[in-house]
Amino acid sequence: MGFFEWWQNLPLSFDGVLVSILGFEVQYYGFMYLVAFLVCYLLIKRRNDILSSKQLEDLFFGLIASVVVGGRIGYVLFYNFDYYLRNPLKIVWPFSGGEFVGISGMSFHGGLVACLLFGWWFLRKHKVDFWKVSDLIISVAPVGYFLGRIGNFLNNELYGRVTNSPFGMRFLDDPENLRYASQLYQGVLEGLILFVVLSFLYNKEKLEGKLLGVALMWFGGARFLVEFFREPDSHLGLVLGLSRGQFLSFGLILIGLVIVVLRFRQESASDIS
Repeated sequence: MGFFEWWQNLPLSFDGVLVSILGFEVQYYGFMYLVAFLVCYLLIKRRNDILSSKQLEDLFFGLIASVVVGGRIGYVLFYNFDYYLRNPLKIVWPFSGGEFVGISGMSFHGGLVACLLFGWWFLRKHKVDFWKVSDLIISVAPVGYFLGRIGNFLNNELYGRVTNSPFGMRFLDDPENLRYASQLYQGVLEGLILFVVLSFLYNKEKLEGKLLGVALMWFGGARFLVEFFREPDSHLGLVLGLSRGQFLSFGLILIGLVIVVLRFRQESASDIS
């Protein structure tokens, strides 16, 4: 078997189920989420010199809950609001036809907003500098995102558009066509590379308190680019040639830019005074 044949058929080796015990299935995506949380926690704990152990634990578990709850609410609001408006119970109900099917549909943008709101509230409550802690958290978070996208790949979901490129891959839902492995593109560009960049910039004096803005601009730009290769949501399609994810990502770029500019202005004003 040649390289391209192996590469193109690699996703067909995975059906999304890591292990099945007494009819209960553990999917790769859920497992990779757990791995991502664990890896992020260990990295944050290693770099942490701001929060006490108790504060870090409380903050981290609050952020986990924010990712899950905010991600789900974001998906409902941004990607399928009309459907869930007609079927509100399905927002949280994991059964269909008497079978456990889990809850699918998460939005990164929704999870991000929830994390920012919770983090701001928590750190204000404990009188800890939000910007310093945001540097710590955001410098590690992309590695968790990378692992989550690997979970999407192993689950044969969120694949890309049909392509003739030899680097395309076949997925279980459409084994006849080669498609862009957009989950891997996202994982590498928005996760792994961003993690390396932010790790390098972490503790750089000129960027102190600005890594959140840098990360939002990078993520928004990378996501905007990858969306050209990702299969659009069938029920949403494209508007002006752009996907819903691209419009949301453009918003992230603007927010990140505003954060960086305001932080530099605040420092300049402080130096002058």
